[in-house]
Amino acid sequence: MYQIGVDIFYIGRMAKALEENNPVYFESVFTPEERLSAKEHPDVCTFFATRFALKEAAFKALCTCWTDEMEWNQIATSKMRHRTPKVVYTGAVGCAAQKIGVSRISASLSSDGGFAFASVIVEIECTEQKPGEIYK
Repeated sequence: MYQIGVDIFYIGRMAKALEENNPVYFESVFTPEERLSAKEHPDVCTFFATRFALKEAAFKALCTCWTDEMEWNQIATSKMRHRTPKVVYTGAVGCAAQKIGVSRISASLSSDGGFAFASVIVEIECTEQKPGEIYK
């Protein structure tokens, strides 16, 4: 079974966050590796905006409710070979992914016209699910 999550994010919103220079915000949303990679990127604002959209899409693909234990930085993003994004669920978000049986994650991201776009497809192993049955 597959579940999909998509997101669009206005890059100007991230520009405002960067102007406010609130390190607590960036530490709560982005992993140390993501923050380091952003420094090496030619367009820091677009980098953060696309990663935020990717995190949103990755969470939506889980089809679960946000809990107090979950943090945005528990969804890690990175680039793999050939510029394909990689998503890793950790912490409480990782537990939610494990609980529903996520076995594979495919992701794509882009930006254009002042917007960042992301889509994530998660493959879920559901060996006991019958056709037509709603997965819980």
